[in-house]
Amino acid sequence: MVTFKQCYQTKNYKGVGLKTFQLTNYEGNWAILEEAYESLPAVVEPVEVEIQRFVEKWRRAWEEGILTTYLACYHPQFETGDMDHNQWQSYKRDLFKLSAKRNVQISDVHVQDNGSSAVVTFKQRYQTAKHEDLGLKTLHLRLHQDNWTIFKENWQPLSG
Repeated sequence: MVTFKQCYQTKNYKGVGLKTFQLTNYEGNWAILEEAYESLPAVVEPVEVEIQRFVEKWRRAWEEGILTTYLACYHPQFETGDMDHNQWQSYKRDLFKLSAKRNVQISDVHVQDNGSSAVVTFKQRYQTAKHEDLGLKTLHLRLHQDNWTIFKENWQPLSG
């Protein structure tokens, strides 16, 4: 008998339960004789809420200067401009050292979920002692090891 925790997720559903296999050895190979599933109580939330929670974690890590959490929000294959993922991380480490106090505000958040990927757009206001800007940010997300990550991001300035 083998029992394990099973997590199952589709575009519109997420479930967690205990799966049990009753195994038998048939001609030298293991085979499933019986199978059972017991749903575990879990708060099932829409994927959109999960994505919004991820975006808030990213925003807060950026604003509070929690570099490890901020960098972990990015997919290992994230690239921007001429920089690969490692060059970009080094750039961000240096940038985080320049300003200890940041204010990052986001509003008008829109989520388009596509199963294992999503696109999130919002207005972003960024302020430090030496810099301020307002723009439209687009985050292209991908699931990586069961966590949302930023695969690509775009920003374009807005006036006002």
